[in-house]
Amino acid sequence: MQNRNQDAPLHYAAAYATSAAAVRPLIEAAPAAVLSMNSSGQSPIDRAKANDAPSDIIDLLENAAEEYSRHADGWASFGQQR
Repeated sequence: MQNRNQDAPLHYAAAYATSAAAVRPLIEAAPAAVLSMNSSGQSPIDRAKANDAPSDIIDLLENAAEEYSRHADGWASFGQQR
């Protein structure tokens, strides 16, 4: 679910949470959200950095984005090798 600016809940948590423990459940519930862009072209990582989020939140988001991308690439090629 996104608001009129296409911010997902993870965008808000990334920008305003004070600990990674508050952000982690949102990533677990919707892993693709780490790569989602709002209407300003900002990802949750961008929002976290712009709002000077704690480094553990930024690290968590960056690691989750990397992990999701790695798995998404695998699913994109699934079944194409013969």
